[in-house]
Amino acid sequence: MEKSLIFVSCGQCTDEEKNLGKAIQRVIDQSSDLKSYFAESVHDLESLDRHVFGALRDCVGGVIVMHPRGRVLDATSNEWGIRSSVWINQEIAILAYRRMFEGLEIPTIVFADSRVRLEGAMTTLIVNPRILGKTDEVLRKIKDWLDAANFSKASPKIVSDNWERLTEPSKKVVAAIIDAGGSEVIQVVLQRVLMKDYGLSEAEVGSVINAARSDFASTGLVSWCSRESGLAFSVHRTWEPGVRRKVKDWQAGR
Repeated sequence: MEKSLIFVSCGQCTDEEKNLGKAIQRVIDQSSDLKSYFAESVHDLESLDRHVFGALRDCVGGVIVMHPRGRVLDATSNEWGIRSSVWINQEIAILAYRRMFEGLEIPTIVFADSRVRLEGAMTTLIVNPRILGKTDEVLRKIKDWLDAANFSKASPKIVSDNWERLTEPSKKVVAAIIDAGGSEVIQVVLQRVLMKDYGLSEAEVGSVINAARSDFASTGLVSWCSRESGLAFSVHRTWEPGVRRKVKDWQAGR
């Protein structure tokens, strides 16, 4: 069974911070159905996209640790407060966007140094972060959270499970819908793409689409409706990013 990913966002400026991040990793990796991601230093945009952004995109939950990163002055040169890592705040914002865009809960537990002032997405994503205490106490709270949190409805797992339920011909239909734009793809266009790019004959393309509709009804990955020009097919809006990734991987393996 594929393990679900928990994103660990923790400072790495000191050995103490790195050791805490690695300890959190070990707690998560002890679970039979979860695995952790704790980013190492990223030095180029390719690594950023491939690793950190990919993990933020695919994770079903997050552990956030906010360490102090220095004092900040406001526009009048008065002290505003102590800010946490800008990078970690950016990761929090990405998780907040995913919550809004996917319409699904992404369980998150946050620890913050008592001196850190919350700002930006942090003020709406997490209302009551826990005070960052001793490592043993932090790890115990994470264990309790892992036991209590419900990760089963996370979008990546839903897409992955439902994709595997599709037949190969139905996967071709989904791929053709994505190739044609992903939304409101009328059947005549879908048929042309299937014949041109996926090797279906004119005689079989209609029956393949009809059979795929049965798969779509049971998985919910694709919906369709009647238009004056015929049936129009659309990939599920919430799951479309995940479906596009599945199609891309499937196409690469053909």
